[in-house]
Amino acid sequence: MGYQPDSIQPDLVASYEISIDQKVDPRVDSAVVYKPWIDTTIDPFNYTEGVLIIQLNDTKTKNIVWEGSLTEILDRKPERFKRNIGSYVSKMFRTLTPRVQ
Repeated sequence: MGYQPDSIQPDLVASYEISIDQKVDPRVDSAVVYKPWIDTTIDPFNYTEGVLIIQLNDTKTKNIVWEGSLTEILDRKPERFKRNIGSYVSKMFRTLTPRVQ
């Protein structure tokens, strides 16, 4: 894409934002076994959702030239998320395409 690493005068600068929210999914009990009646039992599911947003900014124009995001439920298997964050970010960067001149 024509970019080269340069720690003194880079063409692009990366920034990121992390958001972590506690959420509740109010689910109605879906009967796993046959029930001859309608079951409307509320069975809330509490979870923690994390969102990572990465932006690449052109240092000359100050414009955002690319943005990628990742959303994951964090408390199901936090060790798996921690172990795989590098591959998740790599997948986000695979969507990076050359800028149009």
